[in-house]
Amino acid sequence: MLQACLNGSRSPREHHHLPVRPEQLAAAAASCVQAGATELHLHPKYPDGTDSLDPHLVAATLRAVRAAAPTTPVGITTNAWTAPDPHTRTTAIRAWTVLPDHATVTWHQPGAEDITRALLDRGIAVEAVLHSGTDADEQFLRSPLRHHVLRVHARVTDRTARGAPRTAEALLERLRPATVPVLLHGQAAGAWPVFDLATRRGLDTRIGLEDTLQLPDGQIAADTAELVTAEGPRTVPSGTPGLSLTATGALDPDVPGYVVVPGASGPVGGDPDEGAETIPVLLSRFASGAAAPLLRRAFAHPEVTVVGVCGGSLAMAMAGLLEGRKATTHVLGQDLLDATGTTAISARVVDDGDLITAGGVTSGLDLGLYLLERDFGPRIAPSLSGNRRCTGRAKVNNPLYE
Repeated sequence: MLQACLNGSRSPREHHHLPVRPEQLAAAAASCVQAGATELHLHPKYPDGTDSLDPHLVAATLRAVRAAAPTTPVGITTNAWTAPDPHTRTTAIRAWTVLPDHATVTWHQPGAEDITRALLDRGIAVEAVLHSGTDADEQFLRSPLRHHVLRVHARVTDRTARGAPRTAEALLERLRPATVPVLLHGQAAGAWPVFDLATRRGLDTRIGLEDTLQLPDGQIAADTAELVTAEGPRTVPSGTPGLSLTATGALDPDVPGYVVVPGASGPVGGDPDEGAETIPVLLSRFASGAAAPLLRRAFAHPEVTVVGVCGGSLAMAMAGLLEGRKATTHVLGQDLLDATGTTAISARVVDDGDLITAGGVTSGLDLGLYLLERDFGPRIAPSLSGNRRCTGRAKVNNPLYE
C-alpha cells in the first residue's frame, strides 16, 4: 500500500504548491491517486496553514477530497499541534459530522488512548503513530488497544540519509511483537532511504510533502503527485477501469534497453478552461513531471531506445523531446503532433533510430512484433503473431501493416 501524505503540519511558506484549502487538497488527492497512491493522509487547515480539527473544516475538506477521489481511503491527523489539550481534540472528534476512514494518533503524546477510544467509538479506524527515539513502541505494546488499531505507523525521526535506515531497522525489530500491519516511513533526507527499505521488506509505506520536499535526485518536487511517481514498487491504476500495472522500481534512464511511454485514457472533447480533463490535458502534464528529464537522459544514452505508444508519442512531443524527429501517434492526434515540430507520419509503426513509435492502441501489437523482429530476426515475429501477417519492416514512411 502506498499512502500519499498531502501536506502535513507544514505552512504554505515552505512550499509553493502545498495544498491548504479544501479545493486544493481535492486537486492534490486526485493527482496522487492518478499517480498510483492507494490511500491519502492529510491535515485539515485554515487558509493561513494552521491545522485544525474543527468539525466544519473537517467536513468541508473530506467532502471535497472524496468528490475528487471517491474510492480512496482518506485519513487525517489528530496530533497535538491541532490542539494541545487532548480533551479539546476528543470533543472535536465527537462533534465531527463527516468522518474520515482513519486517523493517526501519536502514541507518545498525552491522551493517546483517550483519543483512540473516541475515534473507535465513532467507527473511525486508527493508525498508531510510533516515533523512533521515544518509548511509544513500549507504551503501545502494553496498551489494551494494541489489537484494535488498523495499523502501526512507524515513523523514523532520524532525518539523515545514512542513519535513518539503521534507525528504521531497530524500530522494526522492537515492533516484532505487534500483531497488526506496519506502515514504515521516514522524514527529510531519511525519507527516500526508508522508503526503499519499506519496499524491500514488503511493508506499507508513504511519501508526500509532509515527509520531504525533495525528489530522490535532490530536486524540489512540484507537488506530492510528483513524489508519488518518483520511486518505488507499487500498483499503478490504468486509464481503463479495473486494470492496473505493478511498477517494480523507478525508471533508470542509464540502463540499456527500451523505455516505453504509454498514452492516456479519457475524453477527447470538452473545454479545459471549464475543468475538462481531456486526453491532451492529461498528456500535457507529462512535460512538468519527473519523467520528462529522465526521458531526455534516455535519449542521450547510446544504448537506450525510447518507444512511444498512442498518446505517449504526443506526450513526449508536447514536452519538447521530439522536435525534428519522425513519429506517429493516434490518428486524432496527428495534427497536434505535427504542430509540436515533430514530423508526423501516418503509419502504424515508425522507426526513427533510437525512437520507435506506434499509432493507436492496437498498433501496440504491431509494435511488439516489430521489436521482436528488430532484436531477434525476421523469423521470430511470425511464429508469435498467430493469424497476423507481417507484410514488411516498419521503417519511416513505411507502414508495418497496410
